[in-house]
Amino acid sequence: MAMLASRLLRVALVVLLLGTVLVQVLLPVFASDEGRILPRSRLPRRPYSVAAILFIGCGPGGAARVWRLLSMVNGGVIFTRRALRWVDVITACAAVATF
Repeated sequence: MAMLASRLLRVALVVLLLGTVLVQVLLPVFASDEGRILPRSRLPRRPYSVAAILFIGCGPGGAARVWRLLSMVNGGVIFTRRALRWVDVITACAAVATF
């Protein structure tokens, strides 16, 4: 059962990673389309697009660390100092995304 759950979580992480890449690629396209539709709006699209891409980029960074933790679970070494280091990196990714 644990192996099935681990594989399902890995599939979910891959789907999440592909979704974030797709959103990062399409975000500037949507921003430019919005600029053509509403040319009088004075919102700076470029800085907001860059900020959104960086924010979304923190997700795959954390997902890669979760993948590593899943590997540690399968190996039975999840409760070690090395695993806590990965948890700290995931927390840092969340803090950067929040900032």
